[in-house]
Amino acid sequence: MVALVASAAAVAVVAPAINSDKRDQRQEDRELEDKAEEDALEAGLPLKLAPGTSYYGPSWYVSNASYGTDQLNGNPFKEDGGEAVPSWAWLEKNWTPLSATGLSVSVESQHKTTVLVQALKLRDVDCSAPVPDGTLLRPPGIGDGGEVTPTVDMGMRVDSSRPVTRVVKGLTLGAPYTSQVALDKGDAREFRIIFTAQEKACSFQADLLVYSKGKQYRLRLPSSWGKGGKPASYTFTVAPPHKPYKSHYVVNAANMLVAVPDTHIKWNGQGPTYTGNGELSYW
Repeated sequence: MVALVASAAAVAVVAPAINSDKRDQRQEDRELEDKAEEDALEAGLPLKLAPGTSYYGPSWYVSNASYGTDQLNGNPFKEDGGEAVPSWAWLEKNWTPLSATGLSVSVESQHKTTVLVQALKLRDVDCSAPVPDGTLLRPPGIGDGGEVTPTVDMGMRVDSSRPVTRVVKGLTLGAPYTSQVALDKGDAREFRIIFTAQEKACSFQADLLVYSKGKQYRLRLPSSWGKGGKPASYTFTVAPPHKPYKSHYVVNAANMLVAVPDTHIKWNGQGPTYTGNGELSYW
């Protein structure tokens, strides 16, 4: 009987020791996994990019095609209509932003050391295409997202002989951008980036210049985002004004395409303003 009691006591002692060993092993495995994940982040790009919310798209678009004075008149603008009918996808595929294009992007620092966001850099610039003169179109208005955290604004004139990163006010480029944004690990900021053209129609890609751990990185900026916040394209397009256009359209408050006469378009600097009432008319 004494032997049985002693054996049970031994088992009771061994069992907690085994459980403790298992807990220690699980803890060690978790620590190794965390370290592997951290090492991967340190070896990777210094910033994680995600869609921002502070850029609402071009105010006007232009096309080489002339849609006449009634070809689209009265047609609905379908928000999710696809590339074959008037919609956002149709604009993105077939039209060029007028005067200015851009994006907003949220960046989050991934490195232990401070990451410095410094400037913009262009790549694959092609300004050889003719300036579109067929149709001028104002898309539907997009309401803002309410109060947002102040953004870091910077921009660049794409068709300049020597493009320089500049400060931005509204959609207007100002003095050269000389600041840099410091981000510690886990810090996030939203950048609103504007690209303009004054003389040539251009397609291009763009990078955000970032400095981390003694090295400069070029992070490619998406021109559009797809499902799950993944980049859908990296190629931007932008064109300067070409007056007069062969036809003019606006999307009215009822999401209807309306043909408007040239006399209802007022030009102020680089940008047009529609002065009509948005009603269908067959002038």
